[in-house]
Amino acid sequence: MVFRLTDIWLHTLERAMSAYDITDEQFDELIRTARLYHRQSSRCMEAKAYLAGCVMVAAQLETLLMCACHIYGDEIPETSIPSTRNGQKPLLKWSLHELIRVARDCKWLPAGLELDAQWSGRKAKIGDYAIVLKQFRNLVHPGAYVADSPRFRITKQRLERCFEIVEAANDHLLAKIRASLNKIQEDEHDDAEATG
Repeated sequence: MVFRLTDIWLHTLERAMSAYDITDEQFDELIRTARLYHRQSSRCMEAKAYLAGCVMVAAQLETLLMCACHIYGDEIPETSIPSTRNGQKPLLKWSLHELIRVARDCKWLPAGLELDAQWSGRKAKIGDYAIVLKQFRNLVHPGAYVADSPRFRITKQRLERCFEIVEAANDHLLAKIRASLNKIQEDEHDDAEATG
């Protein structure tokens, strides 16, 4: 039996819909927004607006992580879910820091370092580099820029590195989606063989 990719996506999304309260329209808008941020960051590179480009790349990562949390919300440990005094924080209000923490906890973006550990490029993995991207993005705040700009001077090479980080994160998230789709296809194939 041949399965269409759209059927598998719909099945995956149907299972995820109960995990977090965002609508199909909001999910579709997140996907469109991720593409928008990617286009904007490319334009920033062309215009030599490197800090603005870092902000756009980090916003793209934030959007991709929101999508992953929506689809795989049932995998998020209860202790990792951001909350407020009134209970669970709505997904669309999660910060980039919270999204990265969840992605690291769920191993969607594997990490080789503890959150506050000293940097080691040898041990660092994509979950650690996502935190570096967040630090570049935070330079949009004047206080952070004044405090950290000597350490994080934003150049073309830094923005290129940000592109590499978000691309690697995207590859990890896509690998997760592919594995899920393969599992669904195998399960449905097994079900079809058992009934027919």
